[in-house]
This record gives sequence, C-alpha cells and structure tokens, in this order.
Amino acid sequence: PLSPDAFASAYANFCAKANVHPDPSELNRDGRQINLYQLHIEVMNMGTNLRMENDDDAWATIGGKLGFVQIPASDTEPAKCGSGMAAHLHHVYKQYLATFDTMYINSIVRRKNEMRNQTLRVGPAGLSGMDPARLNMFVKYAWVPAQELRARGIPEVAIKWIESYRPMLQR
Repeated sequence: PLSPDAFASAYANFCAKANVHPDPSELNRDGRQINLYQLHIEVMNMGTNLRMENDDDAWATIGGKLGFVQIPASDTEPAKCGSGMAAHLHHVYKQYLATFDTMYINSIVRRKNEMRNQTLRVGPAGLSGMDPARLNMFVKYAWVPAQELRARGIPEVAIKWIESYRPMLQR
C-alpha cells in the first residue's frame, strides 16, 4: 500500500484525471467518516478487491478494522461490522477506489517487469564475454549452498560471484 502522503497526492491526481468526485454523504455512515486511505490499506492488505469481490466476510472484517464494529472479536475471529455496513464499504470501494487500486497494482507490476527486463538485457558485470559452458556451470551452482561449493573445492572468487548474482542465476 501507499504511504498517506503518496496516496493523497496520487489519489487527487487520479480523481482529477478520471473525473471522480467522492460524495461526502456516501463517506459518512452512522455519523462516522469512511477514510478512503484506510479503506485502500485494508483492501490491499486483504489481497485486493478481485480476491474478495463477493466475499461478504472479508468486507465485514474490513469494516471491523475501520472501526465500524458490530460484532466484537473473539478468540478465533476478528471484529466485524454488520452486513449493511460491509455492503456499503464494498460499494464505496468499487465507486471510488477500485479503479485507482487496479491502476496502482498495474503500475507496480509494469515497473517490476521493466526492471527485470532491464536486468536481463544488461546482465551482471562480468557476464558479457563469459564462456557459455562456464556460465551454464555457474547457473547450476546457483542452486548449491556456498558451504557445499567450498566443500567441492570451487574457488572463493567464483563462489563470491555466484553469491552476488544468485537470484538472477536462479531465474
């Protein structure tokens, strides 16, 4: 999830571009304000709207976390709001946050893919010009713990190189 400041800035920008205008009357329930940032946080922590689209229990749990507790927590269950509040939170989320969160998640995925592709294009220092047989051997060694590589008599310089690029070699 975004930090409060990053959310405020990004959400204001999103609202301006998408012509979204949260209705204050919809954000006020039972005399209490629904905090869109907190709703964003709780949905992200639960695993996104797509995973809980029709999960009334998840929305009731979110309501409890936002302070709209109607059913107190027990030893086995978290605090929950009533079904009416859960449905209202779901509606508010779909109306004002779902598209924003989808765009946010897509931007993270796109950034990760760009970074991974950049890494694969550029590759680690020392990779260009490496003998393909040696590179293949290092890829195999990437799955072997450093201690075992030492026991096999692999030179320390090779082990250090493998350790520094292990995640990339394991892809």
